[in-house]
Amino acid sequence: MENNNSQENRILEAVGALSKKTDESIANLSKKTDESIANLSKKTDESIANLSKKTDESILKLAEKTDVLADKVDALTEKTDEILEAVGHFSNKTEERFNALEGRFDKLDGRVTKIEANMVTKDYLDEKLTDLKGDLTVLMRKEDKKLVALISVLETRKVISAEDANMIMALEPFPQGR
Repeated sequence: MENNNSQENRILEAVGALSKKTDESIANLSKKTDESIANLSKKTDESIANLSKKTDESILKLAEKTDVLADKVDALTEKTDEILEAVGHFSNKTEERFNALEGRFDKLDGRVTKIEANMVTKDYLDEKLTDLKGDLTVLMRKEDKKLVALISVLETRKVISAEDANMIMALEPFPQGR
């Protein structure tokens, strides 16, 4: 009787240790997943903030230059023909500046497109989390098969009773009836 209790205690300790290892593995994977998501979210937020700041600065500079140009054009329209020649010259220079700005905006547009292409989408994250969930389920299924095999061996060798085997098999996460 005492030997039987000792065997039962060893079995329960083995099952408890296996359960503890499973819980630790799941907790560790969950922690790593949370860290990866937090890191990815932080990087995405930083990229968006930098892009927003650069865009706002470019718009502000363009608005300032446009205001200056508008003031100059208003002043020039009130002047004589001699000043109109200067306006024509100024207009040519302004067009060159705008062409340069267009080139800069084309470069900025290319950079924005590149940043957008490298950003992680919600669908991508959802897909990766679904894959991780599937991988965890597969791992748990494999561990469950090992537990079923262990219980069958213990029951065959008469280390545990059929009733004990049925009780263990009915436990979560994949309860099985016999």
